Amino acid sequence: MVRVKVFLWSLAHEKIMTNLERVKRNFTDQDRCPRCNARCEMTCHAIRDCTLRNKAVFNNIHGKEDDVILGVNKLIYGLISMSLISSNVAVANSSLEAHYIKWNPPDGNALKLNVDGSYWSHTGLISCGGVLRDFHGRWIVGFTRRMGRGNSLGAEVWALKTGLQIARDLNTECLVVEIDNLSVIKFVKEGVDEHHPLSPLILDIKNMIDFRNVNHTLREGNRVGNALANHAHSLPFGISLFNRPPNYCKDIVQDDVRGIPPQGFC
Repeated sequence: MVRVKVFLWSLAHEKIMTNLERVKRNFTDQDRCPRCNARCEMTCHAIRDCTLRNKAVFNNIHGKEDDVILGVNKLIYGLISMSLISSNVAVANSSLEAHYIKWNPPDGNALKLNVDGSYWSHTGLISCGGVLRDFHGRWIVGFTRRMGRGNSLGAEVWALKTGLQIARDLNTECLVVEIDNLSVIKFVKEGVDEHHPLSPLILDIKNMIDFRNVNHTLREGNRVGNALANHAHSLPFGISLFNRPPNYCKDIVQDDVRGIPPQGFC
């Protein structure tokens, strides 16, 4: 019921993540509908006016599974060509094998840092969170950081900076980082213009870790960081540290340890 209310609120305030909204947030430079290629994909078009969408919903006519896989593979190849993800990413084929997305432990004696940022558009406030775990999935330390006003990209960068600083304070020698924002990874890899508002933070991050140890994961593999980042909005301003999993993310931590993929995560 809560998800329905959130969806209806987003619909009423024109905040559905259409391509037009993604252009406004600088997530893409194309505002066309990905189904029918109409210009431009506004909320009304995505929900009501798209003819191909209506055909799929009301006439139960869907594209072939191979067409979906082809589209995913095209996206993956594009990300590889931009050096945003590793070239050893498995590309799906028409055999439709199931590849579950979940948190994977680090190798050997390394520790893995998962971080995430949170931006609430209705308040303009940002927060972040993250967790440091070993190859058994054991909780080393978690953190949240509630901040002031900002944007989603700033929240993600602050999450990475804060997590790296905490790992450094613990004298972590071998560290692998996962974050679900490709823009941040690109910033860390290529740097930003000195006049960019996030330039000082990016420079600090580059001085704390080799960009080759900062990897991309999908949200399904970053659920603990996501839960911490969102809960930070309800905590006092500043950094809070957790030596054990908070109650609101214990089940997620256990799922990660057991290798259970998320069900219905959004």
